[in-house]
Amino acid sequence: MTKDQKPYTLSCQACGGKLNPKPGQATVRCAHCGNTVAIPAEARGRKPFTPPEEPLEVRLGKLVGGRHDGAAVQLLRDELSLPPAAAGELVELVRLNECKDVARIIKGWMEGRAQRKAIL
Repeated sequence: MTKDQKPYTLSCQACGGKLNPKPGQATVRCAHCGNTVAIPAEARGRKPFTPPEEPLEVRLGKLVGGRHDGAAVQLLRDELSLPPAAAGELVELVRLNECKDVARIIKGWMEGRAQRKAIL
């Protein structure tokens, strides 16, 4: 395998989100936070390496900790199919808990949401 054939990784410098450029693209916009990232010339046309995706709670904690609330809300909308207001409420809970034990916060919030729906 030559140097040009080796896969590469590309992450957003603003939020750390995984970027998926198309071959030959000079720039790519982060789907998580909207930041535009320049793709190094040596990486253009090469197949990106796709590492295993981090769990939702890790990605959410990073976004909220980095104060990327809009991207955090969008992540929850995409991953959990939450409406914007509900996703915003969950982001605020994570922030109030200083991004600690995010998995427990998500689980508790989702269980409470299911109980609230059952009552209605």
